[in-house]
Amino acid sequence: MPAEQQTAERVGRPYPSRTNVSQACESCRKRKARCSGDRPGCIACTKQGRDCIYAEGGDKRRSESGKHPALPSASASALSSTSIHAVVAAAPGLGEPLVLTPLGDALEEPSTEEHEPWGVGELVLSAQGNLHSNPEATLYRPVAVRLVRPYPAEGLAHYLPCSATYLPIPLVTVQHRQLVDLAFTYGLSLGMNTWKVIFVDSLNKGVRNAFFSPALHLAIIATGLRYCRDPGVYNSYLAPGQAYADRGLLFLDAARREVEKESANPMLSTVLAWLLICATCVHMSLDQLGGQAYARGTFMAADFRVHQQCDEQLKAIKQPLRAMLDKARRDVYGYCLAISAWWAAYYSRPMLPFVETPTQHMSRLHGVCGPHPSAPHAISHAFQVHRTLSLLTLQVVSCNHGARMGAHARAERVTRLCRELEAWRDGMPPCLAWPPETEPPSPSVVTLFASYHSLVIHLLRPYAIERASRGLTGPEWAGVVFEAALDTCTAAAAQIIELVHYVRDQYGMWAAPCNLQDCIYHAATILVFQASGLVPTPPAAATTALASLAYAHMALLELAETWPAAAQAAESVRMLQAQYCVSV
Repeated sequence: MPAEQQTAERVGRPYPSRTNVSQACESCRKRKARCSGDRPGCIACTKQGRDCIYAEGGDKRRSESGKHPALPSASASALSSTSIHAVVAAAPGLGEPLVLTPLGDALEEPSTEEHEPWGVGELVLSAQGNLHSNPEATLYRPVAVRLVRPYPAEGLAHYLPCSATYLPIPLVTVQHRQLVDLAFTYGLSLGMNTWKVIFVDSLNKGVRNAFFSPALHLAIIATGLRYCRDPGVYNSYLAPGQAYADRGLLFLDAARREVEKESANPMLSTVLAWLLICATCVHMSLDQLGGQAYARGTFMAADFRVHQQCDEQLKAIKQPLRAMLDKARRDVYGYCLAISAWWAAYYSRPMLPFVETPTQHMSRLHGVCGPHPSAPHAISHAFQVHRTLSLLTLQVVSCNHGARMGAHARAERVTRLCRELEAWRDGMPPCLAWPPETEPPSPSVVTLFASYHSLVIHLLRPYAIERASRGLTGPEWAGVVFEAALDTCTAAAAQIIELVHYVRDQYGMWAAPCNLQDCIYHAATILVFQASGLVPTPPAAATTALASLAYAHMALLELAETWPAAAQAAESVRMLQAQYCVSV
């Protein structure tokens, strides 16, 4: 036998240096026991009930006597391996979402058959809104865990709206109502909802429930103070040494302390409080505190299983469907999705742990529908479509920044996401038509359209830039989506600037929702690319891009009066423009 062939045959043997290898199975060989060598199972393994495995490189003796039937040949093994790799490589191109590891790597699954995840036993819905595992019916939680703890006894004075004991400063009734209105009108666009009426009613009754808690109350007052421009109001709620730029910090600090107390015995309102504190802190340039609040809020939402519908459990505790508890779970899930999608796009960081298997119902529609729908009806519709857009945002972030996949699979994923974004835009309900036919929509609804255009830019911007620099040359990048990527991003940026014009002219930039800052920055990155001369651009288009950049920079500085983080975005725009074209 030639030396090369001997070397090739030794690969994978238990003892590569030996010519004669034991014909015993792996179990008997390791135990140094006598093995009968029977296939498929030897006598010892069959008697003991063990798996009988023979080494693939075994039984290579020169003697033909006693030689057992040969194992599959190397060519057959190679063919099998090639087939498996072909199936694995083709799976992502089928449009199925990849499974991500905690590190963001993609686990490509060859099977396209959907399989429901395994349950964890009986799920029980508590009066606090927590859909938890019954300790007596699951292997995943011990019986000793006490899932429902009584609330501490608190007097009525603790919950009085304007003089509650948890307030750092007593509130004047008229000013308190004004601050709550400001927060719900302008500040909660990341969770456009209609639970203001329930919140105010619970606040007046002093009842902690799924829509009201002291921490949520404090967070809403802090948000309202950020939008307050009346010196007679905000000066009354500043701590010694604080100025206009610090308004709301006193109540934000109190909200952080109160939500820590509530987390020992949480309700759905505690989840809302954590997430609202997160958005407020980040847009006040308190990123570290915002990150801590985000981690606590999303973990608590996952623990409550707000992504799962609980119709049967509601019946078990004699709660009607679509009552307060069911409505709260739906709204909290939608709000959590919106915050998580914004967080993932803002930081390009991991997303919610439970977005792969949602079963939760859509939030309910409110208000009057018809030829002239009421404002609450339009806002509740916007909350529903915002939930769908949030799921698409998480998929875009995963596709561009979280999943490892081949060029063909990535191109297929981007194309599919483009189709889904177009379907989202085409399926907009009539009450959210743009441009508006009747009365001006709220800034939150306008920001919803800006979020859509910024998501289009987020999805296609890497491929537009790479294609312009001749970086995408493979046949998989030859589709219409990638050929028109730069034009699509340019059109989306122009739409965002138009929407910013609308908000600024109708309300003023001080009234813009906090996440409009992110939309403006996405548009500015494309405008810089267009005005820089890195791609062939007509002189008129370059001049328009420069003018739009100047307007975006001015809008961000005006928005910074309410949310200081917008000033950082404006400085980033100025640096990009100074680097690639001209200074702002």
